[in-house]
Amino acid sequence: MRANAQFLTDLAREHGSAAKFFADWPDSDFAGLLELMKKRAARCAGETAMRFFRGMGKPSYITTRDVAAALIDAGVIEKPPSSSKDFRAVQAAFNAWSAESGRDLNALSRVLALSIGPSYDPAVLQGLNQSQIASKLSNPNDPVTQAIAGTANYLIAGICAETGNQPASVCSAPGTHAAAVALKLS
Repeated sequence: MRANAQFLTDLAREHGSAAKFFADWPDSDFAGLLELMKKRAARCAGETAMRFFRGMGKPSYITTRDVAAALIDAGVIEKPPSSSKDFRAVQAAFNAWSAESGRDLNALSRVLALSIGPSYDPAVLQGLNQSQIASKLSNPNDPVTQAIAGTANYLIAGICAETGNQPASVCSAPGTHAAAVALKLS
């Protein structure tokens, strides 16, 4: 704690305030900010730093297991990122996707997290055949329905963000709207 307090005090002295320093750091070099945290802060590197910045409102990617898997699947990296070289490759991919989509690091990170594998525990489907799964979908309180519909809402919210919320009848549905808010797409 003492080392981090000193780090923040130093930033304030050097830049007027630590908050201003972090806010002014370009999102296009978030990997550089993570590198700075690794060098100057105590026990606040990697995913801890990513979550710290996301929590304070700084656009941030978080290289969770699912995000790393999506980055590997996209050919950006070969293994979960751990080196400066890995994080520079991740940054380059996020910069390209941000320029292409107009989305910030938060939204892109969340989309990646949902783009690989199920976003629910597959055990909820364990031992069920197709007919049993289909019959459960009529009960909104069933864990199978909640898992499948919840995942669908996140995917639909991403699609709606890209289509200008069309079709409105789908994009304005409560579950889709809630997912869009959670993903910070609206």
